[in-house]
Amino acid sequence: MPQGWYVIVANGCDHRFLKPSVLEPLSRSYRVVACSIEEHVMFSSAEEWVAGALAWRAVHVGENGPIHLKTSGALPPSFQSMADGLAAKQEAEGGKTAHVDYYFEIPLNAAKAITGFKHDENAPEVDYEKFDLLQDTSASEHRKPWWKLWK
Repeated sequence: MPQGWYVIVANGCDHRFLKPSVLEPLSRSYRVVACSIEEHVMFSSAEEWVAGALAWRAVHVGENGPIHLKTSGALPPSFQSMADGLAAKQEAEGGKTAHVDYYFEIPLNAAKAITGFKHDENAPEVDYEKFDLLQDTSASEHRKPWWKLWK
């Protein structure tokens, strides 16, 4: 990415790359921002790891209602004003009874404020042709197909 970040997109919001056992050691050498998104249930989370420790985390679980947000740690400086703005939009649309879910965007926008990347936005300064498709062979070599119960 132009800002110096690397983007890794994995299939599945519970991919093993998002587990603390992966993020903690990686963050000993690199600043890591991880997001998890499951749009059909309006789940989003973002977290930052620095020097082997979780710095902050924000989670929205749509199943807990459209104004659900759980945070921990030292949130980024712009977090509160950005979250307040989206909360005001949610309230203007009807709060808990609204047919929109602005709180879903809060964790994702927090990550974007740091990295400049958001999964559903096209960044004109990014050359998407330079992205490489990586194949996770270590996990697939040993995993049996779900339908082969006898193996």
